[in-house]
Amino acid sequence: MSTYFVSNQKLKIMRSIYIFLSALFGATVMAQTEYISSGPIPVGIKVYDYVNEVHIDVADISDGFDEYGLPINLILPDGCSIATFFPNITKENAPNYRISRIDKGPRRITNFNYTYMGEDVAFNGSRSYSGGQEDGFDIRFHPDTSNLAAYSERVTLKWQADEDPIIFTLFLENNEIDEREQYIDSVMNNLFSPSKMTPKSYQYWLDNGFASDLSDSGLPLFPKLPQAVGIISFITNAPNVSVTKDGEQVTYLREEKGYRDERNYYLSTDQPGTYVIELTDERIKYGKSKIIYTYTVSYSFWKQGGYYFLGALGTLLVVFFIYRVNAKRKLESTQLQKQLSEAELKAVRAQLNPHFLFNALNAIQNLVNQNQTDQANDYIVKLSKLLRTVLAQSNEVWHTLENEVNLSRLYLELENMRSPFKYQVEIDSTIDMNALVPNMILQPYLENAVIHGIQRNDADSIMLNVRQADNQLILTVKDNGKPSSTTFKEGTGMALGRNRLEIIRKQVGEAVKAGIKARSSSEKGFIVEIRLPVDL
Repeated sequence: MSTYFVSNQKLKIMRSIYIFLSALFGATVMAQTEYISSGPIPVGIKVYDYVNEVHIDVADISDGFDEYGLPINLILPDGCSIATFFPNITKENAPNYRISRIDKGPRRITNFNYTYMGEDVAFNGSRSYSGGQEDGFDIRFHPDTSNLAAYSERVTLKWQADEDPIIFTLFLENNEIDEREQYIDSVMNNLFSPSKMTPKSYQYWLDNGFASDLSDSGLPLFPKLPQAVGIISFITNAPNVSVTKDGEQVTYLREEKGYRDERNYYLSTDQPGTYVIELTDERIKYGKSKIIYTYTVSYSFWKQGGYYFLGALGTLLVVFFIYRVNAKRKLESTQLQKQLSEAELKAVRAQLNPHFLFNALNAIQNLVNQNQTDQANDYIVKLSKLLRTVLAQSNEVWHTLENEVNLSRLYLELENMRSPFKYQVEIDSTIDMNALVPNMILQPYLENAVIHGIQRNDADSIMLNVRQADNQLILTVKDNGKPSSTTFKEGTGMALGRNRLEIIRKQVGEAVKAGIKARSSSEKGFIVEIRLPVDL
C-alpha cells in the first residue's frame, strides 16, 4: 500500500462527484470560462482545477493554438479535469456527425447535457486522469451518413495529463517501532473510509528529539538520527533516485517494487554522515520535478567501536603500568646495587688504607732504629704529602689516571728511600690522562713488587706501564726479580685489589672486561696486568 494509493482515494471520490455535478449543472457553471475554437467544427473546452476550485485558462496550459484555434500540446495540470462540447451540434443535426475517442471506433453523439447560449448542445463529457495519461477525440461531418469515409469536415484534439507529483514518504524501523507496518495497517483499516485517512505521522521522531518540527510537506525538518537507530526506508514514484552520504553514492540495503510505479528503498543508519536523497522526474511540467531531502546520522563513539577502543586502551594501560612497575623495580634494584657496590668499594678501601699506613709506619720505625734520622724525617715529609693526597680523595671511588700515576710515583719515591732501587713510569702518548680509574688501584701491586721483588727476589728495578688496546686501559706493574718458584700467594693488598675490580665489573656490567692477571717467571720476574674499560 503506498502514499499515492491512499492520497488518491480522496481524489477519485472528488472526481466522481465533480463529474456528476458537471453533468447536472454544467450549463450554468461552465458558461463563464468556456473556450471555443474557430475550426470547421467548433469545439468548446473547459479545464477545472478541483483541488484549488478554480477554472484554468487553456492558453496557460498549452503551447499556443493552431489555425483553427485548437490548443497545441495541451497538458492538464495534476488535479484538473477537462470538459469538451460542440456548440454547433444539436439533436437535430447530430445524426450527420460521428465521434470517437483516441484509438476507438466512431459512434453517434447521444449526450446533449450541456447548455450553450441557451441551447442544449452535444457534450463529450468531463474527465480527470492519472499522471501521464493521454486522451482526445476525433469528430467528423458529412450529410451522407452512409459513407463515413467521405466526411469532408474533421477535427482532432488530443491532450495529456501531467505526471503525478513526486511521492516521498519516510519510515523508520527499529526494535521499538515499525512505522511502515503501522502506516499500512492504518491505510487498510480505512480503505473504504477515505475521509478517516490521515497523513503519515512522525510523532515518534518528534518525541525522541530526532527533529524539532515538521516541514510544510509533513516531513521531519532537518532530522538528526542517532547512529544505528534502525533502518530508514522511503517510498517514491520518482523515476530517478539518488542517495549520497557526504557526497558519495550510497548502496541500498535493498530495493523493492511497490504499488504501480512506486518503489521502496531501504537504508542503513550504521554509518554517520549527512545523507541527501534526491528525487527527480523531468517529465513533470507544472509541479515540482525535483525533491531534495537531507537528514543526518550523528557520530556515536560507542557505535563506532568505542567499547573495543576502550578495551584496547585499558589493556595498553595495564601493560604500560606493569612495564612501569617493573622498570621502576629494576631501576631501584640497579640503584640499590650501585649503592651496595659503592659501599663495598669504600669498605675495601677502608681496609686498604690502614694496611698501607701500617707498612709506612713500620718503614719509619726501621729507619729510626737504624739511627737514620734524616732519612726518617725526609720519609715522614713525603709520607705526609702522600697521606694528604689520599685523605683529600678519601670519599672518591674514582679519580683520573693522572692522579693515580702521581700517587704511584710518590709511593715509589717513599719505598725507594727505604730500599733503594730503580723505577720507571712509561705512559703511551695516546692515553687520555683524564680517564677515570679506581682510586689507588696500583698501590697494592707496587707494594708487592717492592716487598717481594726488591727485598726478597733480588730485583733492582720496577716498571709501571700504561697503554690502551681494544678499548681497554692496560696497567702493568713489573719487577725483574728471580723468584725460586713460579707459584705465589696473594697478600692482603693484592686480594683487596682483586675484590675491588670484581665489584667494578659487576657495577659496570658483567660483559665488561675488567680484571687482573698476575704471573711469576724466574726469567722475567713478577708481572701484574690490570685491565679496565676506557669509558668508566
